[in-house]
Amino acid sequence: MPQASHVLSLALIVGALQALSSPLVAQSISSGTITGTVRSPDGRAVPQAVVTLTPLGTGSSQETTTTASGSFTLTLVQPGSYEIRVEALGYRPLIARVLTIRGGEERNVNLTLNPAPPPVTTIDTVALSGGSSTRFRAGGVQLGGSEIASLPYRFEDLASIAALSTAFDASLGSQGLPGDMSLVIADGVPFYRAPHPTARAEYLPDALFPRSALASVTAFHNAPDAEWAGSAGGYLALATRSSTGSAIELDGAYSGGPTWSSSELDFGTPSLLSFQGGARGTVLLTPGVSQVVLSGEALQQQTPLGPRVSEALAADLVGLDPELLTSLTEPAVETYTRYSALARLDVQRSRTSRVFLRGVGSFSRRDFDGAGPVSLARSAAPAEESIEFSAAGGIISESSPNVTMELRGGFSGSYRDFGAAVSDLPPAYLTALGVPLGNLPSAAAESSRTDFVVIPVLRYTPGTATLKFGATIRASSHTMAHSRAGLGDFLYSDAAALLAGTGFGQATSAPKASFGTQEYGVFAQYESALAPGLRLSFGGRYDYERFSGDDVALNTGWLTASGLRNDDFPDSFHQFGARGSLTWDPSASGGTRIFLTASMHEGDVDTRALYQLFADDTDATSTRFAGTGIDWPMGGIPPLAAAALPTLTLFGPDTRAPRSTNMSAALTQRMGDGLSVYVRASVRRTDFLMRRRNLNLPIVAQAADPNGRRILGTLQQDGSLITTTTDDARRFAGFGEVWALDPDGWSEYKGFTAAIEHSSSAFEFYGSYTFSETTDNWVGAASGSIGATLSPGLPEAAEGTADWSEGTSDFDIPHRLSAGATVHFGSVALSGIYHFRSGLPFTPRYRTGVDANGDGSIRNDVAFVPGDAELTTLLSAWPCLDRQTDAFAVRNSCRGPEQHTVNVRLKFRLGRLAGRSASLTLDGFNLVEGKGGVIDDALLLVDPSGGITTSPDGSTITIPFIVNPGFGEVLYPSTRGRMLRIGLRIGG
Repeated sequence: MPQASHVLSLALIVGALQALSSPLVAQSISSGTITGTVRSPDGRAVPQAVVTLTPLGTGSSQETTTTASGSFTLTLVQPGSYEIRVEALGYRPLIARVLTIRGGEERNVNLTLNPAPPPVTTIDTVALSGGSSTRFRAGGVQLGGSEIASLPYRFEDLASIAALSTAFDASLGSQGLPGDMSLVIADGVPFYRAPHPTARAEYLPDALFPRSALASVTAFHNAPDAEWAGSAGGYLALATRSSTGSAIELDGAYSGGPTWSSSELDFGTPSLLSFQGGARGTVLLTPGVSQVVLSGEALQQQTPLGPRVSEALAADLVGLDPELLTSLTEPAVETYTRYSALARLDVQRSRTSRVFLRGVGSFSRRDFDGAGPVSLARSAAPAEESIEFSAAGGIISESSPNVTMELRGGFSGSYRDFGAAVSDLPPAYLTALGVPLGNLPSAAAESSRTDFVVIPVLRYTPGTATLKFGATIRASSHTMAHSRAGLGDFLYSDAAALLAGTGFGQATSAPKASFGTQEYGVFAQYESALAPGLRLSFGGRYDYERFSGDDVALNTGWLTASGLRNDDFPDSFHQFGARGSLTWDPSASGGTRIFLTASMHEGDVDTRALYQLFADDTDATSTRFAGTGIDWPMGGIPPLAAAALPTLTLFGPDTRAPRSTNMSAALTQRMGDGLSVYVRASVRRTDFLMRRRNLNLPIVAQAADPNGRRILGTLQQDGSLITTTTDDARRFAGFGEVWALDPDGWSEYKGFTAAIEHSSSAFEFYGSYTFSETTDNWVGAASGSIGATLSPGLPEAAEGTADWSEGTSDFDIPHRLSAGATVHFGSVALSGIYHFRSGLPFTPRYRTGVDANGDGSIRNDVAFVPGDAELTTLLSAWPCLDRQTDAFAVRNSCRGPEQHTVNVRLKFRLGRLAGRSASLTLDGFNLVEGKGGVIDDALLLVDPSGGITTSPDGSTITIPFIVNPGFGEVLYPSTRGRMLRIGLRIGG
């Protein structure tokens, strides 16, 4: 998408990398404040000087006068770019520009007037360079003025913007926590996204807000204000435009055949054509008093998708429906369509009172010409259809010079359909080959959420201190479903077994669950200047959260069998939070700033867990079946002999919301005009993460394998499949899985970020690098599969060693780098941006369909790493194996391919067209691609020619296995091919 304007470019929108503390504590999240002094060259104060703030574009001007000490304050400043004009009798007038204000920002400007006897015939001008004033935001570097563009996945969305902050990723995850634990604050009002019912590593599929309507996007690791609640992870604060020049944007993108396809795509990509367009503008209702900003965008993007199966395998699958076989063996095309629009009304009722109303909505859909993508093993695919909307408004008013009152509120909704990629086809998996034919079970789901939020705030400013008091009221409704009636999950050893209808199947059935959550909170905060350049802020909040829904029915059968009730759990929670920060500007000039922050804040109760509680009471069932007659894709109904057993999800009395503690230190340093550097170090600990365990597993193992792995059920082999369907894999007869959700999970993060940026009229540069380490015991959190939790069959850890469940997190990415530059040649600008991140961690294991310990799960069995002699062909390519031979694989000890992305832009200013500025852009995306995709993490394969053997005394059971020579290879590429895009922008 072309950028909204030269000023509203990608880097401007990105915002601060990581804000640690902020003057936000004393200001509205949706309005800013400008303070400053006016002095003569000898340092004396200039009283009664008239200071006028005028927006560049449309909007209302504000005016004030300096006090006897030469100071001034302008409040209720909407986000945007301004110039300041200062006039005083006996001095030459002064114009300072450009001053850019983000939502909730407090800025300080010190200006000097030169004496001049009347008559005054000249005006002094001052350039507020980005490095000295407009770029800094407390705790981080606020970017501005760059023409750098980015396209990590599809045309620009909120995730791609936030991902430029190297400690965030494309799911909005931050500090080693998944993206659903980050909270979006839009114009001071929270916006909540409907989550996938199981997948934590879900992609962010849509941008609710048209990008051209955004004034700023700022990424925060740590909540800078006690007012912000509801997130155990990061925060993304965005402000929409309150004034703008009109513009029309048109894009067309083309990706040719082999010329533009990457060498990493082992197939010929079809020619693809995409388009994008948008318009924005301002309607002045009353000049200087009220205006409406309108913005809309529409796009269609096509991307290539690899074939599901290779040509060699296609020959083995002859016998399937020809149309189905064609869709699986030919490259496909994904067509993504999105429409979004925004309208905002701003009214300046008086110099001390402002009102705004904003509405925004979007619709998106993904269609597939072919079989569609493979759902990544670590996440669900983006939703195939999404509807999102948000309406917000607020009034802020100064009732006296020391008292400001504000009321903000909003209503928002999100609906997502995570449908199967191939219509009406159940998941099917060939274990010997690692080939998924249907959709993985983590994907198919439906989710919706609506929220009503009200936030009243009162500020009292006696002298240099500020006290803030407020409340939060939130009422939310949720609906989720994660099962498809009549469809199962089918596993076959190989293509021959698929055609013969011989394999293993499992089916789950659970009703759609609807429930509500409510939150009532209060907060208080104090901020004061302890000394010139030294500010202290601290505050706390208390929240009472509860959930409600249809009563969970007592399962009397479970009570009789176990003595445990499934309907006895807490439904309300008390949550406490505290935040403090110390900000030091040694020279009081903004050249050096040091930040220290600490916080403890609790998130919301996990809605995924609530869904399973309400869905899995007495109506949910699970079925496992093996043998012949398991036809795919027309099957889906378990054999009559397969029992549908009830499943349960239980909460314990210690259920609670996750809690994060965070400590950070940062330094920003201006190295010269337009050059700034930034460093930051932080640690985070999150507790009370929900972990799953099956209460219905046998207490005593019936046998063990030669490596000491406990075997809980009777194993049976069918080619490359190892499964169990017998009742001896259950502790309580008549029940399937009985899941206990325990809040005993934890996550720890240590990170360091360094960034540099430079801005001048001829050259702009930005670079950010983050090194981090995330450890946790949250096994299987990123998989999106309920059965991918900790395997209970591993032997106890040796004394002095770590438990296998603890270690490198599923969300650990040690190295992230983002760098971009723009060079201006007269009317031409050349920009480029480079992204890098480490590969995702994975554990050497068996393939899906191998239940090595007989616990009923075919997705959680870790491999025993054999000795060096058996791994000769793999050790050189995978050093991670060399460090753990003759032992069970260490959790997440290996990593997939590193990811590299390069995008470039060439922009030509064409002059003026129809009285407005016009420019032409040529974009090249994914010019350098990584080897991303579904990784073959199976170190061991079951030898189909062998058989399970049992020792004479029955205590040792041996599974025949062979080392997988393709370990670590990409089974299915997810790279998107190269793309050329041409754009035309008029106005802005």
